[in-house]
Amino acid sequence: MIETEVPCRLGFLASQADIPDDFDDIGADRIRALFEGGDPA
Repeated sequence: MIETEVPCRLGFLASQADIPDDFDDIGADRIRALFEGGDPA
C-alpha cells in the first residue's frame, strides 16, 4: 500500500464568502412541510 501525505486544506477559502448567520435555517419551513405532507409554498 502506498501512503501519501495529504495536504492540510482547512481554511483555504477563509473570508472568501459571506455566509448569513441563519444559513442553517434557510428553507427550513419548506423542507419541514415536504416531510409533513403540507404545502411547501
